[in-house]
Amino acid sequence: MHLSGIARYPIKGFSGEDLTSTALTRDHGVPGDRRFAFGVDASRDDGTWYSSRNYLINSRKDNLLKFAFRRTQGGWEITSPSGQELNFDPDDADSIKYLNGQLDRFFDCVESDGKTPCLIDRNPDRGPKGHWDFPDTELLIVNLATVRELERHWGIKIDPRRFRANLLIDGLPAWAEFGLYGAEFGLGAAKLSILRPARRCPAISVDPTTGERDLALQNDLVDDFGHGFFGVYARVTQSGDIVVGDDLQRTNGSALAISEMTCEIAPSITLWPKAALVESTDVPDTFEFTSIGSLALAEAGTFGRMKVHLKPDVTLNAEIVHASSECLTLRIARGAAFNASSNVVLLSGPFTIRDV
Repeated sequence: MHLSGIARYPIKGFSGEDLTSTALTRDHGVPGDRRFAFGVDASRDDGTWYSSRNYLINSRKDNLLKFAFRRTQGGWEITSPSGQELNFDPDDADSIKYLNGQLDRFFDCVESDGKTPCLIDRNPDRGPKGHWDFPDTELLIVNLATVRELERHWGIKIDPRRFRANLLIDGLPAWAEFGLYGAEFGLGAAKLSILRPARRCPAISVDPTTGERDLALQNDLVDDFGHGFFGVYARVTQSGDIVVGDDLQRTNGSALAISEMTCEIAPSITLWPKAALVESTDVPDTFEFTSIGSLALAEAGTFGRMKVHLKPDVTLNAEIVHASSECLTLRIARGAAFNASSNVVLLSGPFTIRDV
């Protein structure tokens, strides 16, 4: 498994920058990533994290990726779809204040609920993290094999930039990233721990080149694969330099506890797709599943139901027969055809009967 790409997004919702190397920073991620965002309520900015609903973001605002960003000799330049250009020095508070005074007409093509957006700085050198959707995340990792699996299934070309990942990895089977929760990896001189899957919003349906909303990937993931997750969040546990081509190697570090992998506003762990190995048993319609990662598929003694995301367009309900920290035994609904295309499948749950 190796690193195939690095990117950062200096302004949340705008296009990103491809990098060949960077220095990951403990508890912050890629320097300068999501440092700025255009907020729609400046009065709420107190320097701490707050919900993405207070920003201009691609999931809810059309046309945002039609705005251009580039670095200039004197600072940064942003350009509107109509060609209006604004320049500012990202490290000068007066320059940012002046920029905010020029934004009345700059975002004419973006619905901002009647409020004039303002640029909000989250310079990690001064403390707070960047403008992330969750207060505990700082890296997003996407597996290129999983991108190729979507391309194969839908018969279309998918630009990985749609998923706005910081790190693109390759050399791992499709969906196997959902078996890495809690694990620590060495990458170059840095170390990082995998937190949880990223539940995707409509932003992935926007073409990163044209800025047009041309697909419905969020809905298609749910309809065809039984879940709406793509990519995994990670936390930097040791600062260090990384370079495209570096190997990701699992360390001997202790796996994170569940409480360290999630936060109050994150999707419930029952919804997370979990990669598992499957084997048949001597009992009809009954199969044993073993997690390929450190996260148990279900807590010992749990009863209820699981969802088996077998392959595109096939999600089966299964009853928990036995659950331990090492193994999960499931009984597939009678009459359901259990034909796994490989011995690795995705599970989610456990759910109560009412939930499935």
